[in-house]
Amino acid sequence: MNTGAARAEEIKQKRIAGLVAARAAAAKKREARREKEDKREAAVEAREVKKSGTRTFIYRPQDPADPIEMSMGGIMFHANVPKGVPDSVTILQLITETRETAEGEVRSKGREQKVPLYKVLEHNPWFEIDGVKPPRPAPATARMPDTADEYRGYAVAWIGDSKTVAAMDKRWSGEDWLRRKCGVAASDLAYIMPFFDAKREECADIQSQRVA
Repeated sequence: MNTGAARAEEIKQKRIAGLVAARAAAAKKREARREKEDKREAAVEAREVKKSGTRTFIYRPQDPADPIEMSMGGIMFHANVPKGVPDSVTILQLITETRETAEGEVRSKGREQKVPLYKVLEHNPWFEIDGVKPPRPAPATARMPDTADEYRGYAVAWIGDSKTVAAMDKRWSGEDWLRRKCGVAASDLAYIMPFFDAKREECADIQSQRVA
């Protein structure tokens, strides 16, 4: 290779090296900007969370069949994405009250009551609140439940397998005696109802799509 060709090749290699270095520097700057933006967004989220009466919720799917997003209390939660939620957000829950008559008979009466969303989901293993994640309940067995804890797993299992709104409503109504037998309390219903409401809404959406 003559001197002229060698010089041209050297200039070419320097230009290539310069382009590579420039691209690397530009990529580094972009990465720095992204990190800065991420920190800014995290700081904004942290300030929101620190506001009085605001908690951080994270929806944590646990099964492959779980949806990537979940709507609760009119708020859409995306899988594994923190969301600040004011304590003022509530959900109507069916609260069962029991009392004993003078004759010794135990009677139950249900009434709807607004319950803060964080209270409704504080024992729900699919939601993490302020870094606290409740344990997942043990799988329900085929036998009928005898206790409130057993009924929780039993109910969540059949709710998950439900296909229609009518079947869900019929079974829920028909199990009133079983809930009384198991001693299901308001706290147990607060655990179960989010599953019931979400599945019922899902079934209703599927049915409406079929009709359309």
